[in-house]
Amino acid sequence: MTPAPIHWPAEALWEAVSPLLPGFTVEVLPTIDSTNTELMRRARAGHCEPTLLVAEQQTAGR
Repeated sequence: MTPAPIHWPAEALWEAVSPLLPGFTVEVLPTIDSTNTELMRRARAGHCEPTLLVAEQQTAGR
C-alpha cells in the first residue's frame, strides 16, 4: 500500500521566509534521487539561490 502524499505548506513557508531571505524558493517534488545531490548539482551549475527542496520520496537519499 502506498502512503498518502503529504501536503507541504510550501507557499506559507515561502511567504514566512522570503522577506528575510531574498531569492528564497520552496520546491516540493514527488520523487528524486537525493535532495542533497540535486542541490549540489544546481550549485555546480551556478544556481546558488537559497532553496528548500522537499521530496515526497528519495530513491538514493539518506
